[in-house]
Amino acid sequence: MEKVNQRVALTKRLIQEALLRLLKKTPLAKVSVCALCEEAQINRTTFYRHYETPDDVLSEIAADAVQQFSRTTAPVQGVPNEKQFLLKMCEFLQANAPLLRILAQSNADKPFAAEMYRVLSAGVLGKKTVLYRGKPVDEATFSLINSYFSAGIFALVRLWILEEVPKTPAEIADLIYSSFYHDFALQ
Repeated sequence: MEKVNQRVALTKRLIQEALLRLLKKTPLAKVSVCALCEEAQINRTTFYRHYETPDDVLSEIAADAVQQFSRTTAPVQGVPNEKQFLLKMCEFLQANAPLLRILAQSNADKPFAAEMYRVLSAGVLGKKTVLYRGKPVDEATFSLINSYFSAGIFALVRLWILEEVPKTPAEIADLIYSSFYHDFALQ
């Protein structure tokens, strides 16, 4: 059973890597199963044993990226240090930038974007008390502030990755952290 699982994992990896190579030069809509099989050096029967379409392959790649992101940014013990959380997140994004660009260009980044937004909402504010100009905010205001900052952070890091802005993960994490703590305080 172990050998079969290793063989399946290897075959899927070959197919996924082949698709990513093809997507660097061809839009997903124009990638045929035939071309993908040729690139992966497998036959079509093998492909259809694991997937129905190239879209299915890309969906699995995106789902794997979501899982990796979640594991990477999950707090190790209790509430994470916000600055460390942001740095960890930015390091992951930079390390996976080529894949994230392909997902975005293929419009397959929605699951990743949703997970990133969820992680940001939990990781930046979590269950802390938010003070705005020294005063605690009510639950509705907290929700609005959380959404505002999560969306802003997402837009900032997405632009950084997609446009290949020449900033380090530490610089981006510091930019986010500094911007966030200008008017707000967390307790």
